[in-house]
Amino acid sequence: MPTEMNTQGRESEERTADLVESAVLHGIFWGQGANRREFFQLVGKTPALAIITDAFSLNQVKTWAVEATGKPVLVERSHKKQPGGSGPS
Repeated sequence: MPTEMNTQGRESEERTADLVESAVLHGIFWGQGANRREFFQLVGKTPALAIITDAFSLNQVKTWAVEATGKPVLVERSHKKQPGGSGPS
């Protein structure tokens, strides 16, 4: 039974993978959305992603990005005034 944390973790991984895919497609097509759309219409979405995945190791990059993000770290900020200063900046 998945917990809320596991579900959130999977959603975060999916968002990271989607972000990587978008960035790779943007880079391949030099930000030209019309060219990307034309290519996808010409060969179809699934074959287009398969071609790009094979040529670029897209799945490997997605996996790397998800693993590289790790778990979020809570950073506590000190609200004490610094000596000679006006507080945290």
